[in-house]
Amino acid sequence: MPAVLLGALALWWLLAATVLRPLGTIPTPGDIVVRIADDGLNFYWVNLKVTAMEAGQGYLLGVGLAVAVSVLALLVPRLRGIVMQVAVITYSLPIIAVGPVIYLMVGAPSSGDPSATAVLLSALAIFFTTVVGTLLGLDAADRRSLDLVDVYGGSRWTRLVKVQLIAAVPSFLTALKVAAPISVLGAILGEYVGGVDRGLGPALLNAQQSSDVSRTWALALAAAVLAGAWFAVMALLARLVTTLGWGSAEVSTAAPERGRRSPTAVAVEVVVSLVVIVVVWTLGLRLLGISPFVGRTPAQVVSYLADNTDGTNHLVALLPDLWRTLLDTATGFVLGLVAAVLVASLFLVAPTLERALMPLALFFQSVPLVAIAPVLIIVIGRGQLTVAVMGAIIVFFPALVNIGSALKNVPPALVDLVRTYGAGRTRELVTVRVPACLPAIFAAVRIAILGALSGALLAEWLATGVGIGNTVITAVGSADTDVVWASVTVVTVSALVLYGLASLLEGAARRRWGV
Repeated sequence: MPAVLLGALALWWLLAATVLRPLGTIPTPGDIVVRIADDGLNFYWVNLKVTAMEAGQGYLLGVGLAVAVSVLALLVPRLRGIVMQVAVITYSLPIIAVGPVIYLMVGAPSSGDPSATAVLLSALAIFFTTVVGTLLGLDAADRRSLDLVDVYGGSRWTRLVKVQLIAAVPSFLTALKVAAPISVLGAILGEYVGGVDRGLGPALLNAQQSSDVSRTWALALAAAVLAGAWFAVMALLARLVTTLGWGSAEVSTAAPERGRRSPTAVAVEVVVSLVVIVVVWTLGLRLLGISPFVGRTPAQVVSYLADNTDGTNHLVALLPDLWRTLLDTATGFVLGLVAAVLVASLFLVAPTLERALMPLALFFQSVPLVAIAPVLIIVIGRGQLTVAVMGAIIVFFPALVNIGSALKNVPPALVDLVRTYGAGRTRELVTVRVPACLPAIFAAVRIAILGALSGALLAEWLATGVGIGNTVITAVGSADTDVVWASVTVVTVSALVLYGLASLLEGAARRRWGV
């Protein structure tokens, strides 16, 4: 691993000093070190400490809520669909639009205090991924152990405490690893609109506005170090748990005990979820005393979308931008997921590569996308490739961690069987490991499809200037509240549809391969 990292560092230095020097946007590692020395470590420590506090509070809040609702969904199976729908909605809300609204609701923090906006956006960013990972682990409980509890008259609570929570430990820890760098990114984005004068977010914003390239990269490196250290702590904890033999040592090859739901049941879940969101939305505006100038009720949003008094229906006017965003989402999703599957498979076949390359993958996940976007734009332009790369960056790392963990934890009996017949690593991967970990793969798909949507919105805001992402940020800048709320609503409904399609695909795959 040190040799690979040193090689990557040397390649970066060489390219930045020669081929990429005319661009003026990629400093050498030496330039960054000099800039850190000039600024003083205290400058970076003060800003990093604020962001770490916000990300930590958001991490605890998001994980706590995710575990609570996951356990509730397990104890009351009828609520599972509703819980997932609500989680999907929280994940699909475009942060670039929600951030200013949350800031107007909670207000600016006192001097020196963390930003409540950053904390809430950090929690919002990790809630969905943690719910998916937790439920995946709870579903991994051994069927025979659950039947044994039932035979002795155990309740759902007994099954949860004695079997399911223990089985969920590895998958839950994987979810915690994925959430660590995402919480840092959510906090930094929250700082952009959170009314704070300290933190990596405002420091990055000031450096970019003043075209201070070396400081921008130094701050991005500080963010990567923070996220990487957090991920490393969770990885060490996961390794300790595995060493002690806690939890289920392998992925489940059985479907969760939900049974096949009828289309009517699915439709009821969707309707109930929408009702819950509408009620929370309406009551939230009233209880928080949000000004009508800032807030819009569901009825007002629907009325605006249906209105065509100016000769053009507002919903129809948004459809071209929505279509552009969906195309951008598809490119980032396919590129990121395919790359994650290939790299996870490569890591399994050649474990040495994982130890060498995983730190680089973590680095690209940890660096705030808003910091490297200007570099991507200059290097590869403002076209579709930039959108695809930015979407793929968001999709790649969570999918890699989930799929890679599942590929390693296939039941040993299945692996021993194919090895007995002389199968090599590649044949073992194709015939046993991939089919056995389909639940984890589809969990990654559900996360990836919404991550790709978030990446597309961010890319449209920062790079291409088209699509719903650009529409939202333009409306925020011009204080066009109607367009902001309408755009957020349209994007959220689209995210629900995409998630539903991913769930239907998962169901078809389970029936096809008997998973």
